[in-house]
Amino acid sequence: MRKLLGCLALTAALLAPGVARAEEVVIDKPNDHPSYRLELEPRAILWFGRINREGTAHVGAGLRANFVLADPLIKSFNNNLAVGTGVDFFSYHGGLTAFVPVVLQWNFFLLEHLSLFPEIGLGLGVGAYHDAYLAPLLALGGRIHIVERVALTLRVGYPGLGIGLSFFL
Repeated sequence: MRKLLGCLALTAALLAPGVARAEEVVIDKPNDHPSYRLELEPRAILWFGRINREGTAHVGAGLRANFVLADPLIKSFNNNLAVGTGVDFFSYHGGLTAFVPVVLQWNFFLLEHLSLFPEIGLGLGVGAYHDAYLAPLLALGGRIHIVERVALTLRVGYPGLGIGLSFFL
């Protein structure tokens, strides 16, 4: 965990602009965010929910795709609503475990370079020994928008922690 936090701090320091300036508040400006219909997020995951019979933690990788349903959902502030899906993979005793989430994500664009989102959904897992299961998903996430169409994304919740890069298309 210390290495992950150190990497995040180093990434933020390297990507920070040379001249410090105040962030503009944009939550009260509907649609003051990149116009996009699809967000692709390749990511790394620390999984502590059930993906096997023992319920032990695993490291994995995956890809999320979030499709914007309403932009804005509520017209008085800067937000949108998206539905997301994807696939995450984990190695387990020489076998591969796959997990397919389906989530509803509500994005709030707070500052020029910062957005936050709650996420709720359900996922289908298929284990290395063909044991299938459903798992609830509940997470809070945030994005640091590096440039207009790329952001560093962190998601914390159940059943895991994920970090990735979001590409807004």
